[in-house]
Amino acid sequence: MAKSEIATFFDVFPNATVWSNYVNGDGYDFVLLGQRDPTLINVDELQDRLNRPDHSAVADSLRQVGIRTAVELLATYAGRASDLQP
Repeated sequence: MAKSEIATFFDVFPNATVWSNYVNGDGYDFVLLGQRDPTLINVDELQDRLNRPDHSAVADSLRQVGIRTAVELLATYAGRASDLQP
C-alpha cells in the first residue's frame, strides 16, 4: 500500500524527496516533501538558520528527536523519485 502511495505522490511531485525518522535505531515513519522544482541544499546556510533566534523553536523540536545539527538532519534523507526507481 505505501509503495503505491509514494509512487502516486511522485507522479504529482516529481521532484519530491523522502526523509526518514530513523534516529538512534528507532523509528519507522517517513516524510514526503513535495515540490515543483529541484531543491538545492546549502548545509552551511541551513545550519546558520538553525542557529538563528527566530528558528529556535525548530531547533528545539529537532533536538527533542536527537537531531542537533544540519548534518544530522540531512542524514535522514532517504532519496528522491529517481533514486527509488526499480
